[in-house]
Amino acid sequence: MKQEIKKLFAHHALCITHRGSGGFTLIELAMVLVVIGIVLSIGVGLIGPLTKRVRYGESKDIVSAAVESVNSYASGNNKIPDSTGFSTTVRNPNDAFGKALIYIYDGNLAPASATKDTICGRKTASITVQVCPDATCATPTSTISNVAFVIISGSDDYTIDSKCPTSACSTGAYSGNAKIFDEDIVKWVTLDELRTKVGCKGAQLNIVNNELPYGTEGASYNATVSADGGVTFSDGADSDTDPDYKWCISGTLPNGITNPASGCTVPTSCATLSDDTGWLQSTYLSITGTPSTSPQSRGVYNIKIFVHDNNSVSLSNVNCDQKPFILTINPQN
Repeated sequence: MKQEIKKLFAHHALCITHRGSGGFTLIELAMVLVVIGIVLSIGVGLIGPLTKRVRYGESKDIVSAAVESVNSYASGNNKIPDSTGFSTTVRNPNDAFGKALIYIYDGNLAPASATKDTICGRKTASITVQVCPDATCATPTSTISNVAFVIISGSDDYTIDSKCPTSACSTGAYSGNAKIFDEDIVKWVTLDELRTKVGCKGAQLNIVNNELPYGTEGASYNATVSADGGVTFSDGADSDTDPDYKWCISGTLPNGITNPASGCTVPTSCATLSDDTGWLQSTYLSITGTPSTSPQSRGVYNIKIFVHDNNSVSLSNVNCDQKPFILTINPQN
């Protein structure tokens, strides 16, 4: 029995040590294990970069989706969301790295109460994006003005490198230069793009009337000219409390008809508006009086009416409209 057992062990040892038996030597097994270890170590080393790349792509998609969510909100509400509304408006307020998205926006476009002209009546927005090649941003590669809002992800370094203007951008209403660096994932929407998304049509501000009523010498005359759109003045400078515009009339009115904006500085056109001294601030422009019965009051008077809004403290950035009118005074019957 002992001899048979010895023969059995000897047979198995022969299978391990001889190639012809179909087994592997210990050296060969060691080499296989070394190769497997190298492959595994290479794979583990690739996992980190591949994971970052995937999350970077996901973060870009999240930022793009957030932009479309804000655009959709604006289309339905005539305004963009504020800081609080942003987190509930977008599907995912965090990027794929788990960091909160930064949302900076023009506060004029996110009031508590919006009107149809909150977006469509605006001519300018308060944010300017500067795309910067380096930290100094002495020479931006491009500058985009009138930006309505910007959404930023800190990307794979988890840090907001973009500046507003000297410190890292943080969520909130903002006015000024946003210095954007390519280390971040950033998307922005200009006011013109937002107006298109919302479906704004026509000019931001326009004079509604197309003609003035006829007058008769010796008879009371009353014409009201109104405007629509734009960003109104809210202080109620006239007797009512309705939002106001500023008005000016150029040309000569008939004897007996009062110019409600007499003494206003008349521009050559809206394009040259630089001084609104003497302009009447009122909801409407009311032209009233009683044309005198003298022959000089009869006839046709060509006048031009100007109106501008409160879009900006700079007159070059306000909305302005002008329209020529004919005021006809007929003789008494």
